[in-house]
Amino acid sequence: MLRRGVFEKIGTIWGVRHAHQEARKIISAFRTMPINDDMFGLNSEQKMLRRSVFEFTQKELAPYAKEIDENDHFDRLHEFWLKCGEQGYLGATVASEYGGSGLGYFDHCLIVEEIHRASGAIGCRYVNHSNLCVNQIHRNGTHEQKQKYLPKLCSGEHFGSICMSETTAGTDVVAMQCRARKEGDVYVINGHKMWITNGPDADVSVLYAKTAPEKGKHGITAFILETNSKGVTKMPKINKMGMRGSATCQLIFEDVEIPAENVLGEVNNGVYVLMSGLDLERLTCAAGSLGMMQAACDVAFDYANQRKMFGKKQSELPIMQAKIGEMYTKLVSSRALLYAIARSTSDGAVSSKDCNAAFFQCGELATQVALEAVQILGGNGYTRDYPAERIARDAKFDIAILTCRLCEPAGLVWITLDCVNRKSPFPSSFSEEFPEMAMNRETGAVRDDALKLFECKPFDEFAKKVCQKMAIDEKLGRPPSKLFRRPIDYYHWYVLFYEQLNYNPDFIPAEFPILYPEWMYPFGGIPEKLMEVLRQRGEYPPPVPHD
Repeated sequence: MLRRGVFEKIGTIWGVRHAHQEARKIISAFRTMPINDDMFGLNSEQKMLRRSVFEFTQKELAPYAKEIDENDHFDRLHEFWLKCGEQGYLGATVASEYGGSGLGYFDHCLIVEEIHRASGAIGCRYVNHSNLCVNQIHRNGTHEQKQKYLPKLCSGEHFGSICMSETTAGTDVVAMQCRARKEGDVYVINGHKMWITNGPDADVSVLYAKTAPEKGKHGITAFILETNSKGVTKMPKINKMGMRGSATCQLIFEDVEIPAENVLGEVNNGVYVLMSGLDLERLTCAAGSLGMMQAACDVAFDYANQRKMFGKKQSELPIMQAKIGEMYTKLVSSRALLYAIARSTSDGAVSSKDCNAAFFQCGELATQVALEAVQILGGNGYTRDYPAERIARDAKFDIAILTCRLCEPAGLVWITLDCVNRKSPFPSSFSEEFPEMAMNRETGAVRDDALKLFECKPFDEFAKKVCQKMAIDEKLGRPPSKLFRRPIDYYHWYVLFYEQLNYNPDFIPAEFPILYPEWMYPFGGIPEKLMEVLRQRGEYPPPVPHD
């Protein structure tokens, strides 16, 4: 905790104050805390953009946020969406020839942030529309596809969505069961998709389905789906804890025909389409979390400047100053990180580890700050008369995604992934610290280049086999590797190497020896790709493990 007194004047420096008619008046929206854009290096156009989005959302969206949450519905959604189109927000990153604004990803993050600041639920709708659907079509579509679909998506006439997750296939996208069968000039789709944001309202969706199931991740294709097609059934909305008003449902496909011309990217290359926008998705999700963090601070700081305790404003109490100071520190540090990465991304230097770092930090801290806001409001924070509890529920959405996608408790694995030097298997300091990881057949040493060839297993199965392996080590008196002292360590590194495989699945260096260490035997056999290489080199089958 920050020392008492560090922010002793904290109660007097937070932004514009609004006088409320009554102390017990229900507050539906707080819009009090200004952001020092000069400190974060925004140029005049970006300052103007933030101001315009802020004023637009505080007028058209924030006053309805409480109603949207309570009813799980926004009566003025289509009207609001058309106005967003008029403002140029829906096609922020799309070229002007297709109806977009031609902005960069930094500008897009500013829009995402301010929309989430007004309403997390509608912000969630916006990210799925503008990034996961519109931006993917813009990045991967043909000129004809862009001309056909983007103008109405950018104007707000159409809603967009992404159809990727299934009941048993979310993060493990390769496990999807939805099939696409080629019949003449069309693909026939059968299966279902789950957790589809904007599903009940979507007109256009980017759909992922298996066109060659036997090829695993190399047999997935992306399509542009018109959701009013015959055979598409939209199930009832899912009743969620948070992000209420961001309509989510299951879609069922029964012999749905999609023209072959609607293949997005190349056939059997859908994973590339998906991965091509993954870093940008994490960046915009981080911006959404930042917006909700800002909203939580707006609520808490405004309340602390009005509520009196022991004859003083709450914001004048040292313990409250420390709490507010910590919240503010988390807010500005997250903003500094996100803006630096977003600015670099706009300049063309996309960094996976940095986008993941922003995603991780903003998602984690948004939940923490939102819960602190509830605490500052005390009993009022626990009621639906104030927005603190809604923001806390909405902020939890992104941390729930983190728990799934970052394989918690190994939350930083995806960041660690990109920190590993791919040109040389490990940095020199890493090899010195763990000498058994050098290339040594006698010790069963393994380079990350070799390990990344192994396919990932589900967590439960993998953890069970790791425990079996460690039990064998203990029984035989073999010392555990310095790197893998606990079962979770095995899992962390296995996920890391699996994700490396996704970056360049066909890259197998010809010069290194394929090493198959003993501790990999319990993990379910040798992947087909590795077996091909071993056969070509006359090294298959490998030696039998001694246990």
